Amino acid sequence: MTMKRARLRILAGILCAVTCAIAVQSDEATFQAGIQKEVVDGDLAGAIKFYEAAAKSTNRPLAVKALLRMAQCYEKTGDSRALQTYERIAREFADQKAAAQQAFARLALLTPDAKIGALVGWYNGDWQSGLPGLANWFISPVESARVYDDFVVPERGWTVAAVFSNNRMDFSGVTYAAWEIRAGMAPGRSGKKVAAGLSPATQTVIPGTGPFEHDPLVGYRIQVDGLHLRLAPGRYWLSVAPVGMGNSWISATLGRNAVGEPPGNNGRALFSGHTVSGFVAAERVGRAGANGVSKDFSLGVVILKDK
Repeated sequence: MTMKRARLRILAGILCAVTCAIAVQSDEATFQAGIQKEVVDGDLAGAIKFYEAAAKSTNRPLAVKALLRMAQCYEKTGDSRALQTYERIAREFADQKAAAQQAFARLALLTPDAKIGALVGWYNGDWQSGLPGLANWFISPVESARVYDDFVVPERGWTVAAVFSNNRMDFSGVTYAAWEIRAGMAPGRSGKKVAAGLSPATQTVIPGTGPFEHDPLVGYRIQVDGLHLRLAPGRYWLSVAPVGMGNSWISATLGRNAVGEPPGNNGRALFSGHTVSGFVAAERVGRAGANGVSKDFSLGVVILKDK
C-alpha cells in the first residue's frame, strides 16, 4: 500500500509539473499574441486583452512583462489606467527589479493626479550608484542640510503643481518637507527666494534602490503636492528636504530618464547647511565615489498642462 501511495504521489507530481509547464507555454503564447496585435496589427485594444490574460500567469517575470506592455498600450491611448498599471507593478512586483524600476520611471513622467492634468516639467534624473549623495534634511532653519539644483522654465511659463526629491534614507514616516524655489543663485550668492514652505509631503519607496548588502539605506521619493505656483520663464533652483530625524542623502544622478532642462548634466547644484557658510558648489563638499564626485541631484517639478 505504501509503495502504491508513493507511486501515486510521484505521478501526481509529474502531472502537476507537466500541467504547469503547459500553462506557462500557454501564457507565453498569449503574451506573444498580444505583441502581434500591438506591433503588427496596431490593435491596442485587442493587445490589452491578451496582455491582461497573460498577466494572470504564475510565472512572475512573464506576468510583469505583460503588465508593462499593457501599461504602455494604455499610455499610447491616453487612458488613465496606465498610471494604475504602473502603480500595480511598483507595488506588487518589487522583486522584479528591472520592471519595477521601469514602472517607477514612467510614474515619474505621468500625472500624480489625472484630475488636475499634470505632467513632469523637469526631472533631473534617476539615482546613480557610484556617485555619493549629499545630506538633505530639515529640522529647523538653523539645523538643516539642503541641496539646490537648477531647472529652466521655458518661454510660456509654468504653473507648478508639485515638487519632489529622491533620497536614500534610513528612516520612514515622513509627513512634511521643507521646500524652496530660488532665482539668481550661484556659489556664495543666495539669490532671491521665489516661493517656499514647510508643507505636508508623501514618502514613497522607489523600487530597486535599496536596501543593499552592507547598505541599509532605502530610496524614497519625498513629494509636496497641492501647489498652484506660477513661474515666469527663467532659471530657478529647487530644494526639497524631508523633515525627520535620521540619515537622508539626496540621490546623485547622471541624468538617466531626465526630462526638461537641464537633464542632470550641468553641475550647478549648490549646498547649504549648518556645516558650511552660505551656499557652496555641491561638488566642493561632496566626496568621491567610483564614478566621481556628485554634481547633479535627483529633483523634479510637476506642472499643470497648458489648456
